[in-house]
Amino acid sequence: KVKTFSIGFDDSDNNELPFARIVAKKFGTVHHEEVISPSAMEILPDLVWHFDEPFADSSAIPMYYLTKMASSYVKVALSGDGADELFGGYDRHRRIHFVSIYRLLPKSIRKNLFDKLLSSTSKGRWKRKLNILSEGSFYDNAQCYKRWVNIISDDIKNELYTKYYKDLFQNVDVVNIMSNYQSGNFKSSMDELLYMDMKSYLPDDLLMKADKTSMAHSLEVRVPFLDHKFVEWAFSIPNKYKLRGLTTKYLLREYLKKYLPPKITNRPKQGFSVPIESWFKGSMFNMAEDILLSNSFNNRGYFKRQTIENMLYDHRYKQGVYSKEIWSLMFFEIWYQKYIDKVNYEVT
Repeated sequence: KVKTFSIGFDDSDNNELPFARIVAKKFGTVHHEEVISPSAMEILPDLVWHFDEPFADSSAIPMYYLTKMASSYVKVALSGDGADELFGGYDRHRRIHFVSIYRLLPKSIRKNLFDKLLSSTSKGRWKRKLNILSEGSFYDNAQCYKRWVNIISDDIKNELYTKYYKDLFQNVDVVNIMSNYQSGNFKSSMDELLYMDMKSYLPDDLLMKADKTSMAHSLEVRVPFLDHKFVEWAFSIPNKYKLRGLTTKYLLREYLKKYLPPKITNRPKQGFSVPIESWFKGSMFNMAEDILLSNSFNNRGYFKRQTIENMLYDHRYKQGVYSKEIWSLMFFEIWYQKYIDKVNYEVT
């Protein structure tokens, strides 16, 4: 029988185990699962050792445990990576579709219309959506992509980086890197974003994460969606089969309705996310504080200590949400200690 594997969390918002069980039961697989807790972050030095470069995606944590579990039963596993990049599965693919339509209006009308809409709503969620729509219409696609995939926003970087650190990277701009992927003859802005995903986010984040964590446990992970003939076919089909209204991955969902119940095919997109927001408000706060307020971190002169303190305490005690920034900086510091300072960490 086919073996399947899934990782879950005590946090219900991030836990997909009930849905994994439905699929496993449907196909009669031998299913294995594991629930990880905040203490899972204690593998950070191991992750740094295996990645050997700063890595800002916290889903490396569950991926590490998932591949470790799978390696106890199999030597080769299949992953679903690539489906979102081929069939428009991310929220940014929906965004760029509506931004492209909104761009058809003259700039003056867009600005006036946005101001009126913004003043007419008091709900934060809708204000954010309107803001994304309006801002995106005044940027090109490379700028939109950068803003939507950034782990740390430009505004926070400006507050966080010291002058010394800013000067080191004054000639580095992600937009220029993404602009290298704008030379193609794209039929739509969505096609352009899908191409940027295939050239950056997929290989530099998702595939690298799967490769590093699986090789850490001598497991080979293969990606059927990225067979080159299938990729070429997926890029040849019209976008109406990828995004239909607000429905992402439309073609895949329609096809799989033959095999899976609506509870699965009608679910909204959920990434392989970790409840680090609650972890840093709770038991993992001390770990973050110890690393980011240490003398070694502060003495590097890269980041402003006061900004770090504000982020930590706003996140834990107030309404701020800085979990991604905190994780990124923690990973950076342990990496710096390991590979630049040559501090010895025991790797399991």
